[in-house]
Amino acid sequence: MEKLISIFLVFISMKSFAEPLAQYIDTRIGTASNPTAHLAGIGEQRGNTQPTAVVPFGMIQWGPDTTNPHAGSYNYSDKEIKGLSLTHLSGPGCANANEISILPHLNAKFNKVMPKPFSHQNEKAQAGYYSVKFDDGILVELTSTERSSLGRFSFPDPSNPTISINLTETVTGVKGGKVFSREGNKVGGWANGGNFCGTGNSYKVYFAIEFDSDISKLKSSGNVSSISFKLDKPLLMKVAISYVSEENAWENLETEIPGWDFRQVKKEAVVKWEVKLNKIIISGATDPQKRIFYTAMYHALLHPNIYSDVNGEYLGFDQKVYKTETTHYANFSGWDIYRTQIPFLAFLFPEITSEIVQSHILDASRCGGFPKWAQNNTETAIMAGDSGPIIVSNAYAFGARDFDKESALEIMKKQGMTPGVSCQGRQIRPGLKDYLEIGYVPHNIFGVFRLTEPGNTGQVHVGSSSATIEYATTDFAISQFAKSLGDEDAHNVFLSHANNWQNVFDQNVGYIRPKYRSGRWKKPFDLYSGKGYTEGSSAQYTYAIPFAQRELLGKFKKDEISKRLEEFFSKLNNWGRSPNLWIGNQPGYGAPWIYYWLGEPDKTQDVLTRIFNETFTDGPEGLPGNDDLGSTSSWYIFASMGLYPGIPGLGGFLVGKPIYPKISISLPNGKLLELDNANGASSDLYLHEVLFEGTSLESTWMPWETLKNGGKLSFKVGDKSSLWGTSPKSYPPSYGDFILKN
Repeated sequence: MEKLISIFLVFISMKSFAEPLAQYIDTRIGTASNPTAHLAGIGEQRGNTQPTAVVPFGMIQWGPDTTNPHAGSYNYSDKEIKGLSLTHLSGPGCANANEISILPHLNAKFNKVMPKPFSHQNEKAQAGYYSVKFDDGILVELTSTERSSLGRFSFPDPSNPTISINLTETVTGVKGGKVFSREGNKVGGWANGGNFCGTGNSYKVYFAIEFDSDISKLKSSGNVSSISFKLDKPLLMKVAISYVSEENAWENLETEIPGWDFRQVKKEAVVKWEVKLNKIIISGATDPQKRIFYTAMYHALLHPNIYSDVNGEYLGFDQKVYKTETTHYANFSGWDIYRTQIPFLAFLFPEITSEIVQSHILDASRCGGFPKWAQNNTETAIMAGDSGPIIVSNAYAFGARDFDKESALEIMKKQGMTPGVSCQGRQIRPGLKDYLEIGYVPHNIFGVFRLTEPGNTGQVHVGSSSATIEYATTDFAISQFAKSLGDEDAHNVFLSHANNWQNVFDQNVGYIRPKYRSGRWKKPFDLYSGKGYTEGSSAQYTYAIPFAQRELLGKFKKDEISKRLEEFFSKLNNWGRSPNLWIGNQPGYGAPWIYYWLGEPDKTQDVLTRIFNETFTDGPEGLPGNDDLGSTSSWYIFASMGLYPGIPGLGGFLVGKPIYPKISISLPNGKLLELDNANGASSDLYLHEVLFEGTSLESTWMPWETLKNGGKLSFKVGDKSSLWGTSPKSYPPSYGDFILKN
């Protein structure tokens, strides 16, 4: 009876959705190389996504690790799975996590854990569920709650099966851990993790495991344990993790999965995804479009991760245990997510995003400043710039405001004005002293991107030109946040610093360029060189100044810049050492909209149409580059809806043409935002008019304040160019507009 009641309750929950949307999710999208990723490194050619069993923002992500995964844990081209580990990050360009690898075996007679062959025909990768039938006949099914998972293992001969727990299989090479036997059907322990991108960070993951059958034998050799059973049915296995203690892992398990009903846990996981996915309904889309869009939403909702246990405890950056009444989150890939994923979370889920931002603020208060790229409670410091302030500013700008704003601004001011501020001993803004004194980061401080150097172990060094551009973008975001809080002094100081990008722009060549402290430019100038840049070239970073596009374009003659942009967009996904767009990486995200500041929005629509048609698919190769914890997927969500958050720190969208006839967005305040493109056929490319609540809009920029209470945006399109967006009055805001307002 209890089982029937549970199923009935889930059925009631599912009935409340107009259409089940989780059916369109294939978590293998992004796990194979994208054919448009010209000359990119091996790990940059694919999304590096993971087909794990996970719920939104889940701490635990139980899923497969293949034998040759490159930067991810799962490579669609591989034919063997070496383990089913409990921790994953979706999309980074470096190997990561994969702690506590579990694998089933037909019997106890094996000397070492060997990879198991499988076929994709015997695999299902869905929202909240993963299953695979190995070639030896063992069927594995996995599903999850927030901190716990439930596995079901069906053996062709269940008389003497074995489960191995391998604590040496982390893809970063970190080893060490322990498995402890507790009772007749329980084991627990811990495993070491870390060394993300070779930065030497270190953390510990605790785990708790319970089986629905008593263990007949447990044998450990080194960091590998084998657990044998005598069965006459499938084996059920519950597992939970904690970053605080094994005791907390057990509490997580007992609280979240008290029973053994696999079907119930799976259905509840699907409902959790449906609740999130149904915030946006796209109508009139093809099934492939729905698979791309809703899998993108899925990927955008995987991170940051729940980090506090069910009792509220979590381990801070100072290695002390704290307790929260809400939820503490971890895993902030700052440089990656500030442009797209944070605005997506904020405008659709402000309560969750406020908790995410508050977590980031608390981490900064215990670490010395906002971590640049945080894995659990450790700072890896990879990537350029100072992204923490933009994360906070973007969240605030798009409606997530329930956090300690005053503390956030004080942290921003400190690390933006005080050279040497560090998080866990790693500088947040390397080169800040020079940036403040001479207005840019000199080239001879950093040089080529590298992970470590003597005396500064683990500090990632980045291109000087990239650092200048990123610092200036952060300063603009801080200026807007400070103004919102009424701090005019901070607003003016940081707005003036945002103009520092001009100090690394060489008028003679017309590009951003590395510059020595003496004022001499690095020679020779080379559009194809990556020296002085982080994951990019001079061309790519020149167009990556989103808050000052009008000022940038004003340095060129119209015909000159038009010719250059035509060449820039001739290839859509060329790697970082090229003069072309690399849409699969963050510096290129906003580039297609640069035409808006030239009064040529039709050309943006041309570029976007090509990107949609050529680089995104609903197959394993479907992402043009690393998804980087949901950033590329969030780009697709916004761009395909015709609303792109193009200016960091400023709440609003660059308005374009949706690629779906109708979109309904359920806003957090209960209002409905409708985007109607019903008058246009799929072959129509160009916007002729945009109306909001029946009133024609002249501007190509739509403030979030205008949209936050819902309404109807209507798009009239045609197959020929129009005058919409061509008048200077219609151009989006740019740096000079904010100077004039002071």
